[in-house]
Amino acid sequence: NRAILDGVARAFVDSVIQFCKHPTLRYQWMRYLPTFRYGTYEGDLFSKIKDILNKTPVFYSYNHEGLKIISQLRIIPEEFKDAHGEPLFAESPEGTYIASAYEKGEDTWALMSLGLKILEPVDVIERLQQDLASPSSKLKSETTPVEWHLQAAKFLLQYFDGQCIPQLRGKKFIPLHSGDFTSVLEGEVFFPESDGASIPTDLGLRLVQPEAIENSEWRKKLFSAVGVTEVSVLEARRLIFEIYKNKNSRARIKLPQSVAHLRYLYHTHQISTPHPGKDCFNTIPADSSMKSRPGEPRATPTKTNDSEVSGRPTS
Repeated sequence: NRAILDGVARAFVDSVIQFCKHPTLRYQWMRYLPTFRYGTYEGDLFSKIKDILNKTPVFYSYNHEGLKIISQLRIIPEEFKDAHGEPLFAESPEGTYIASAYEKGEDTWALMSLGLKILEPVDVIERLQQDLASPSSKLKSETTPVEWHLQAAKFLLQYFDGQCIPQLRGKKFIPLHSGDFTSVLEGEVFFPESDGASIPTDLGLRLVQPEAIENSEWRKKLFSAVGVTEVSVLEARRLIFEIYKNKNSRARIKLPQSVAHLRYLYHTHQISTPHPGKDCFNTIPADSSMKSRPGEPRATPTKTNDSEVSGRPTS
């Protein structure tokens, strides 16, 4: 009986190998698998077929780059697909995702009974790392739709109950104001606003690119989960005042920077903080034409109204 069982199992697998040459049956042969019932002949036959199939490359990957053994492939969850039904991150050159031609439902369940697994956290991290290293990276591209970023962030944050987060902390997927991409392990990263006010970009802080989290609450939640934080208002104000304490550093301040400093201070003036002291603002104009000559009246600085500081029109 054992020899007959082995022969039937081998004959079934040989038929599957032949089916792989057929454009339709290559994706449907699992419908003819015997039903597994523990302690029965059919159950023993199924187990024998499974053992042989696990060592036989008869499965197609998403990119159809040759036949694979079942342990090399993963099912793509619906949550891991973009608006066009494509995987969020591209297939690996070797093939990771199982071909979409295998029908969902009973066919997929049959393949899972043979050992096919759903995408796992380690697979997702590998595909993300591959994307970051690619010249055509979706995550880094400025033309990638906001909806894609939303779906990717939601998947990474929720699908595996946060299991991806520890590995993500070391991945350089956070876009900075400077245009670079970084990870939180390379240094502290901060959101571009604190208490609703935009933080000046010349304070030595690594700030997230504002556009990256604009209208993308899920992406902000993901960045927060990996360790991006909001700098305190008191710290940001302290850094601004620090610039003006040194004659050399304040001489390098350009007008746009000065406006950004003043605007932030204006928006956060209600926050309790120690008085910076008059010396912080004893500035020396960089433009020598502002200095008065002997016998001439001193130049009067142009008045700046509230709308210029706040960025809002006055009534």
